[in-house]
Amino acid sequence: MTYRYPSPKYGMLWNRRRWIIFKNMGYICQNCGRYAKGELDLHHITPISCGGNNFWNNLIPLCRKCHSFVHSKGYSGPLLKLRRKR
Repeated sequence: MTYRYPSPKYGMLWNRRRWIIFKNMGYICQNCGRYAKGELDLHHITPISCGGNNFWNNLIPLCRKCHSFVHSKGYSGPLLKLRRKR
């Protein structure tokens, strides 16, 4: 995984938080269940623009394929069904 400089809305501890959550969740996509170390993104269940936050209970690791699917224009499913499995 490459280091990403956080935007101001994520805060200075964003990268550390990402790695801790990825490690605690076993580097597994919480949507498809695939082991995806090096190919994970951290997804906000409730977007920041809709009142979400950067706390651990609002963040889930998704592989890039699932993350792209969730953010695609064709996706209309409920994001609230995405839940942390641990």
